[in-house]
Amino acid sequence: MIIVAIIYPLYVGSHISKNAVDWSNYGQYLGGTITPLAGIAAVAGVILTINHQNQQFRAVFEKSQTTEDENKILKLLEFHQNIVSNLSIQDPSNSLRKWEGKEVFTFLYERNFKGNVRGNRMRSALLSNPLTETEILSTSFQETYDQFGNDFGFYFRNLFYIFKSISACTSKIDKKHYSNLVRATFSTPEIQLLAYNCLYPKGSGFKHFVEQFGLLNAIDPNLELIDPSHQNFFSVNAFT
Repeated sequence: MIIVAIIYPLYVGSHISKNAVDWSNYGQYLGGTITPLAGIAAVAGVILTINHQNQQFRAVFEKSQTTEDENKILKLLEFHQNIVSNLSIQDPSNSLRKWEGKEVFTFLYERNFKGNVRGNRMRSALLSNPLTETEILSTSFQETYDQFGNDFGFYFRNLFYIFKSISACTSKIDKKHYSNLVRATFSTPEIQLLAYNCLYPKGSGFKHFVEQFGLLNAIDPNLELIDPSHQNFFSVNAFT
């Protein structure tokens, strides 16, 4: 009605015509003017409706993708906890002693790896060309892995996959929250062994995630590494 009121005086004049021809011509003119405008309005309405539906679809998809990623990580964490619970190592020096679950990491770090480091330092000191500290640590972890890798290697491979999955998520998942959730399950010997695993060639790819997610945060590098200088092998982010 507003359009008719605006167009009428422009086409006919300010007076109301009594001429049927004027009204006929005006009707034809009005039809030719309004019809395209109505068509444009209809198309615009369809476009707006489609855009709104697309926005709703994206929101539903993003929520669905986030939920899917969250469930995947929780399942991986549950599987990882089963791996830890089933860890078992026979003490090579005591046939009656078997280390199980999280105590495996205490044995590997305190009883095996640290002993390897001490032995390799002593042997290196006798060489004309002593090993670097990195070489000593890498060799020591290699010895631990050669002896017990079949018992604990899968632990590190699965743990690596968990953090790789968190890092690769493209949904709106809270990566920090879920990485902290995994990190909260670590014992101190697990963290210590993880640190030195990163200095071993086969485990070096883990260093990126250790630094990205601050996986060494729960230990004091000045007190709980074999040597305080070893913290320099990592960026400060690994401890924050």
